[in-house]
Amino acid sequence: MKLIYHGPPITKKTGQQIVLHGKRPRLLPSKAYRQLLPSAVPELMAQRRGAPWPLNREGGRRVDVQVRATFYLAPKQRPDLSGLLEACGDILQAAGVIFNDYSIISWDGSRRVRDGSEPRTEVEVWQA
Repeated sequence: MKLIYHGPPITKKTGQQIVLHGKRPRLLPSKAYRQLLPSAVPELMAQRRGAPWPLNREGGRRVDVQVRATFYLAPKQRPDLSGLLEACGDILQAAGVIFNDYSIISWDGSRRVRDGSEPRTEVEVWQA
């Protein structure tokens, strides 16, 4: 299944914040990630309607999945690929595309591409 979410690809870690949760410190994802999540999740959920999702949960057992993500970056963006992959996995999980990002066994073919006209993330997900 091929899915797309629009907006500049971002990482969760660049610009993390430490806040107090009661007396304990808590680490929050970056502000950019927190802003992208509310738009990316409904966009992905709309694309997966009618499909047997989440992809990696069959009859109560975990099913491994493979993912290929292409991140189309704005000209001045310079995020690292590993951070983009982590954020993408968490967004797929939040949207219910996959049950748990732990089940992603391969990110083969994932890459960053420059495209200033339309920053977005294109994701292909299939069972391993």
